[in-house]
Amino acid sequence: MKKFKEWVIRKPWAALFYACAIFWVAVAAVIAWAVLK
Repeated sequence: MKKFKEWVIRKPWAALFYACAIFWVAVAAVIAWAVLK
């Protein structure tokens, strides 16, 4: 976890990109689940 924090401090744009990617994957999963339900 400490390593991750250091990485975020050094590359905040990369952390932001990953956060957005994870968010959109979660949204897509919820939509897919709702459609296939």
